[in-house]
Amino acid sequence: MYRQMWVHPDDRRLQLVYWQSRTDSHVHPYELTTVTYGTACAPYLATRCLQQLSYDHSASDADTVEEATQLHSGVQSILASAGFELRKWSSNSSEVLSHIPENLKDDRPIVAVDDIQGSVSTLGLLWHPESDAFRFKVPERFSDNPITKRIVVSEMSKLFDPLGILGPVIITAKVFVQQLWKLKLSWDEELPNALCTVWEDYRLGLAALGTFSISRLVKAPGAGDNVQLHGFCDASQNAST
Repeated sequence: MYRQMWVHPDDRRLQLVYWQSRTDSHVHPYELTTVTYGTACAPYLATRCLQQLSYDHSASDADTVEEATQLHSGVQSILASAGFELRKWSSNSSEVLSHIPENLKDDRPIVAVDDIQGSVSTLGLLWHPESDAFRFKVPERFSDNPITKRIVVSEMSKLFDPLGILGPVIITAKVFVQQLWKLKLSWDEELPNALCTVWEDYRLGLAALGTFSISRLVKAPGAGDNVQLHGFCDASQNAST
């Protein structure tokens, strides 16, 4: 990825590699013309380049099969102009997928969530193309190990929720961990029986996440582009509201 991105000529002098062959005593300096893997700025430069491509070629979402097909073609062309080939395409429309070459489609294993087949897993988030809905995978539990602060924090961290949909569920775990810190328990000290019961009940409740789904589409087709979402929240001692 990094080697696909050119560094501005004015900055290439800051990326020098010195080479000396065994038969030549002279040291030859070479300028690295592309983003160099291993430098502190490399991840930022790579991401920033992709962001700039999106700024330069911004486009709206597709509401029809024809628009989605055109959008796919346009995005492929835009990224190809910078040396990238976008792969692992997936869609909630089989007709759209029929226009995408097989070598560019998502070929990852199918993930089963309860009885619903065909979910695609991306960074821990499950998307079911057929219903066009997001689903959540129930975190693995350490049932055979004593419940400790380390176990609790580990299980809580597996509740991956980049969209913030599971806020009420995750905040409960965070409040519980806060209680553990107040008790000054060590990482591997088994929790008191009362707290173990609370966490076990919380674990059992997480099973309901396997049946929870939420539609990916939050805006109806033709609703317009000027959509505003206003929210307000206030802190409480136990975040119970």
